[in-house]
Amino acid sequence: MTRSKTALMKPEQPDTFRDVIDAHGGATELARHLGITPATIWKWYERDTLPAEWWLDVTERGQVTLQRLAQIWPRKKRGGKKSRLAEPTGTSEEAPEKLPHLGATR
Repeated sequence: MTRSKTALMKPEQPDTFRDVIDAHGGATELARHLGITPATIWKWYERDTLPAEWWLDVTERGQVTLQRLAQIWPRKKRGGKKSRLAEPTGTSEEAPEKLPHLGATR
């Protein structure tokens, strides 16, 4: 007895968090599994995100691994919005002038 080509191929790994949601049957099915509202999953889908606190629960069904979720995360962050933290400006020599309340003098 021979196996078909499709039986020998590995399942395709998700490239985005949207793919992860789709692999779990969509927002309604994943919400049922996690015990949360489909509206919450739809928000994740729209933002292409999956909060890390849910990763273990999502991996229980076997459609994605923790390792794969961790690989998706930095891709999302690189392509997403800039960090909310302020970018450093100037040089360290300029800092005392900008922070006179710390008692720095020149």
